[in-house]
Amino acid sequence: MVLWLGTMLTVACTHNPSIDIPEAPPVTTPKPKAKSAVAPTIRHIDKIPVAGDGLQIVVLKSRRLLMVYRDHQLIHRYPIGLGFRPQGRKRWKGDGRTPEGHYAIVLKNPKSRYFLSLGLNYPTPTDALQGYREDRITWEQYQTIKAAFAAGVVPPWDTHLGGEIFIHGHGAAYDWTKGCIALDDDDMRELYGLVDVGTPVTILP
Repeated sequence: MVLWLGTMLTVACTHNPSIDIPEAPPVTTPKPKAKSAVAPTIRHIDKIPVAGDGLQIVVLKSRRLLMVYRDHQLIHRYPIGLGFRPQGRKRWKGDGRTPEGHYAIVLKNPKSRYFLSLGLNYPTPTDALQGYREDRITWEQYQTIKAAFAAGVVPPWDTHLGGEIFIHGHGAAYDWTKGCIALDDDDMRELYGLVDVGTPVTILP
């Protein structure tokens, strides 16, 4: 992870501030009430395996909850909104699903149209291999995604697997994004100030 940071920081600094694409208009998919979304007990949350030290983000899609850990200790938790069709792992562009798996922040955008945003390195080689097996991408595209992952840079976001998955602001009241993770702006401001490029992000069902 340490070896990636130099390259990742270069990507973050040179990234086009307006790269994140417009989200889908708000839809009527119901979101659990705030109480149920943030009510899991600390005992249950602490059972989530968090590997390694330092700062890490864990997203529980089923709970509409984003948690921040530092050295295995839970320090923050925020309610979130997801893609407009949130159940299941993301498989292709436009499916409305938020990815599931192990990712990392590869860029920070202070001028996002969605207040502030943190770009994730979806698709990873794991996503790409599944996509190749399902004939959604070519072998060459799979290899390009692998190379981007190894270099710690933004992967191709123009394949049939989709891309431009961000953690961003503009509201956690319901599931309204194309696959991103949305926080209320005050929570996003706090999270943005906490994390750096390279911070691991685990997204669980």
